[in-house]
Amino acid sequence: MLLIAAGPVEASVLEPMIRDALNDMRAKGTVPELSWGFPAHTGIVPLYHKKSGSYTRIMITAVHPRRHTPGSPSVRKEAFLRDLLMLERRLRQHEERPDPHWAGVYVNMEPDFRLFPSASLISVTSGNRWDPTFTTLVQKLRRALEEGFSQGELDEARSNKQVWLERSVKERPNMLSNEAAEYLAFSFIWDRVLLSPEQEASLYGEIAASLTLDDVNAFFRAA
Repeated sequence: MLLIAAGPVEASVLEPMIRDALNDMRAKGTVPELSWGFPAHTGIVPLYHKKSGSYTRIMITAVHPRRHTPGSPSVRKEAFLRDLLMLERRLRQHEERPDPHWAGVYVNMEPDFRLFPSASLISVTSGNRWDPTFTTLVQKLRRALEEGFSQGELDEARSNKQVWLERSVKERPNMLSNEAAEYLAFSFIWDRVLLSPEQEASLYGEIAASLTLDDVNAFFRAA
């Protein structure tokens, strides 16, 4: 358990309060030893869940064995590449057509449970249109994997990320205590170097300037 107190607090005052509140807590049993292995399936595994409703959600997911890497420049670069969401932007352009196959699409490249590297392509469509939707998603995914992205797509994604970083710096004074505590907890638990929005903007600015199209395409294909 990680307990974080955010705000103008004094450790000498807070520590006795925590001890008094938690002193009577006792473990209900032994904690089982966790053994991280490999995904249960390899290759392609189709999964289907039938539920009542007016829409169908399609997910194409790749999961890799667990890999833990402490905070480092390479980890920050991977985080920057994940946040570019270039495939999602390309797919959203399809939604602007007169008769798109799907009503929404989302690309997630965050590790599952912050542990297992994964990449998911998720789409929502009406129940009777799942077949053409799935076919179109596979075609566009295959095209991105085989042909890669364009320099124009990289420039647009890089510009959008820069706007987001600048907004984070401006909004920092308005950050709520629970938001600050959540960010602190994430950094400590997942072995990441704690950075301020200004430091992140500076670091990611350097990464963005050095990023090449080969970097983007290689990362996407490996995901």
